[in-house]
Amino acid sequence: MKNYTLAVLKADKNDIAGSFAKAIAFLEKNEKNILNAFYASDYKFIKKNEPETFEKVKALVASGRLQPLAGWWNDSTDEKISDENMARNTLYSQKFFMKNFGKVFRTAYGKKLTNPCAIEILFRSRINCYVEEDADAKADYYWLDSKNLNRILGTSTKVLNFKSIDEVTDEDTTITLDEYFHMFYNNLDDVDAIADVDFSDSLPESETEKLLLQCEVLDVVNVVKNGAESKIKEINKAWKALLSGFPCAKEKAEAIAKELENVQAAPSDIFETTSETAELVAFRKCCKNSDKIILRIRQTKPVSEKIIVKSKLLDACFWVDIEPYEIRSFIIDADGIAVESNIIENIDI
Repeated sequence: MKNYTLAVLKADKNDIAGSFAKAIAFLEKNEKNILNAFYASDYKFIKKNEPETFEKVKALVASGRLQPLAGWWNDSTDEKISDENMARNTLYSQKFFMKNFGKVFRTAYGKKLTNPCAIEILFRSRINCYVEEDADAKADYYWLDSKNLNRILGTSTKVLNFKSIDEVTDEDTTITLDEYFHMFYNNLDDVDAIADVDFSDSLPESETEKLLLQCEVLDVVNVVKNGAESKIKEINKAWKALLSGFPCAKEKAEAIAKELENVQAAPSDIFETTSETAELVAFRKCCKNSDKIILRIRQTKPVSEKIIVKSKLLDACFWVDIEPYEIRSFIIDADGIAVESNIIENIDI
């Protein structure tokens, strides 16, 4: 194929608005310039804080001159987090793009992948190519195997002609990631190896979301309250089984949930707040082999307020500024210290 240039720009987290201004200036400088830039969380920030800029961004995405760095909600994804967290990370990213840009993107961009579950999650979220940032690739192109008969094409930023926007010259022919790999697939002899996925499917019907909907019944509020650590392990196994596609997994998950129905534990046993409208949404283990807990709180009314949250069970007490219908997540450690979490469970797309 022709030696295309893949221009990439990541947001300066201290100046996201400035990063978008820089991207727009690059695209307006030369109508031939095409840019791959920013994660879903960055686009949401601009939509909320710079609505006029976001309208320009939507037009550039619609014209095919700007493509988001798809795959993850942000670029801080850590494979050590739970499988559910990774699933929400990519699902919410693609749902945001579908809602705001009318389509999902098929080429993901991020850190090197070593977890087969992460690959399976990306595959089910309509990703068919993954660019590993600065990976020490042993080949130009390779298959990332999910261990579930599904795989996505992998490559490295060290292999292709990736440039920052400051390095792009008038001689460069820039292209979007999706367009580049679409042409690559059309020239690939081993086309039978590509799983048959209809990428035009509406995202709300995606396999990833179906899995998450099934796993919503596995909330561990009652499990932790009841001290049944073995049940937490069973739930983790059920989630992994669901992700792996085992036929018996759904029945196993439902059996666990049914057994927990008889365990009596009210949210008031776990936490209390000065608010009359904020409620406990979830209370669960942070991740496997962790002694930290995630506490999620939702504002149920169009009210902005500063509230006190207490939990005798966790020996925790802290302030929360919460906006109308907002969901906030906090990680509470064994000493009762609460820290705002970046776990992708509190996104309003």
